[in-house]
Amino acid sequence: MGSLDLEVTVYSRHSSNYHSYKGNIGTVNDNILNQKFNAKEPYTVIHTDIAQVKLSNGQWGYVSAVIDEANQEIIGTVVSS
Repeated sequence: MGSLDLEVTVYSRHSSNYHSYKGNIGTVNDNILNQKFNAKEPYTVIHTDIAQVKLSNGQWGYVSAVIDEANQEIIGTVVSS
């Protein structure tokens, strides 16, 4: 790879100094699930996550999905730059 001037970009650190963690901001809700996420009924426990991906044009894109824990079904997704 070195002789062809190729480099790995999948594991490279971000070039910006952005960090999403800003400390304790806002309120903390009660832990009514007690870390038990194995729901039996649909729409009683849902969760979301955001993934950051580097696009072919060099910009960052974001993919977010909302998942129902009862059947592991994706309820909705959002993709944005």
